[in-house]
Amino acid sequence: MRRWYDKYFQKHATSFVKNIWRRVSLVYDYVFDREKCLPDRYILWGIMMFSVVGLVYATFVIQNSSKINVDSVKLAQERREQLQKKRTSTPLRNAPFAMSEIPELTFPNRECSIVDFGAVSGGKASNTESFRKAIASCASAGGGRVSVPKGTWLTGAIHLKSNINLFLDEGAVILFSDNHKEYLPAVFSRFEGIELYNYSSFIYAKDSKNIAITGTGELHGNGDKWRGWDALQEASLEKLITFGDKNTPVAQRNFATEEDTLQPSFIQCVNCKGVLIDGVNILDSPSWTIHLIYSENIMVRNIDVYTGARNTDGIVLDSSRNAIVQDSLFRAGDDAIVIKSGKDRDGLRVNRPSENIVIHDCVVEDGHGGVTFGSEMSGGIRNVFAYNIDVKRADFALRFKSMMGRGGVVENIFIEDVTVKKAVFDGIHIDMKYGTPLHSEDKSRPPVFRNISFKNVAVEYAKVPYYLIGLPESLIRDITFENVSISSIRAGKVEYVSGEPFHDISLHRIEK
Repeated sequence: MRRWYDKYFQKHATSFVKNIWRRVSLVYDYVFDREKCLPDRYILWGIMMFSVVGLVYATFVIQNSSKINVDSVKLAQERREQLQKKRTSTPLRNAPFAMSEIPELTFPNRECSIVDFGAVSGGKASNTESFRKAIASCASAGGGRVSVPKGTWLTGAIHLKSNINLFLDEGAVILFSDNHKEYLPAVFSRFEGIELYNYSSFIYAKDSKNIAITGTGELHGNGDKWRGWDALQEASLEKLITFGDKNTPVAQRNFATEEDTLQPSFIQCVNCKGVLIDGVNILDSPSWTIHLIYSENIMVRNIDVYTGARNTDGIVLDSSRNAIVQDSLFRAGDDAIVIKSGKDRDGLRVNRPSENIVIHDCVVEDGHGGVTFGSEMSGGIRNVFAYNIDVKRADFALRFKSMMGRGGVVENIFIEDVTVKKAVFDGIHIDMKYGTPLHSEDKSRPPVFRNISFKNVAVEYAKVPYYLIGLPESLIRDITFENVSISSIRAGKVEYVSGEPFHDISLHRIEK
């Protein structure tokens, strides 16, 4: 057997393979007696050859397997079931600010199945028209539930109307198309804090009342198919920023063309009153996953967001008010839970804050930021109460970010009962020098950070415990720590912070 291998390799193998073979043979001869251990030699060579073949096959499977497959859905579902068993939501605490009660939404007792309007499952045929007809029919009759039965349903944009509850049965998967034409015509939107017209979000509603997305099914964004825009949209974003700076009429800011491309959000509600998102599992977004703009009376609960690509924030509350986010899981490619209110001159023009927001009993499995404020916050952020938050891993666990020229006031922020397993960089990060101003004259518009409270916060690991950087023109004011414990590798950094906030913070150094 050995002579046959030697003869074969001498005749057919490359010099590289021959050298490897010689070295393996020398090691083998050293370990085993070539005459007395002949059977063992054959067994060893057999194991080695089987291992090599297995490694080549495994590499091929990994490299050629798609991220958009049943396995990822199954994995998310298993994780969801495990976390559902652990969820023990606490009663809603009284917020430390005045906040109107958010009414529970109700819908007419009417059901319109997409199957009755020609929908075909299987994930191959487009059902965009079937969704449109089902929603239109249900809305014209006064509203009700548009049901999606078990199966995989391929579609383009879904536009909700007032009094419509899009309901996904258990086992139902809405798979969104990568055909960009299915997201036309362009719709009014906001991209990174600047108003524009863009490709429709996958699920979109504007100027609607009493709308919901509920059930136990899944929304699959097919996001990998939209990744090709990452490089293309850099020039488009610069163009949009210029439009915002020059106050170009919004109607002229059209980015739903082949020349100007900006990735749409997954779910977007614009100027809606009464929004419920409950129970669904959301996978693989092309961009921001849930984006709520100029909306109010919002309830988001019992959802899982599982997405991991660039710029895929979990949930973005953008110039919206009276909102509760609870009992939900976020694994995001960018900030997991984030509050914004517009960027720079366009955000100041609109001048609508995000306010009266409660976030509780949520898990951040992964994210760039765990709970984040900004950086787009020109309209202001106020009255936010976040408690019972479990951050498994984030680059920055609790983060506030803005910069000179952005303007806006962030105030009355109360963060309590937060556990952080790992913050790759900073445990608590407040940065008013995030980025650079767009214009020198913007130095007359510093942001304002004040009245920010951290209570009962425990960080097991952070590279830096806290990073608190204000501006000479605008100090960070009235920041307090109560029963805060952070274990970190390095010391914290503080610049331009008013007062001495560290009277009740415990720091522990981790040896490398």
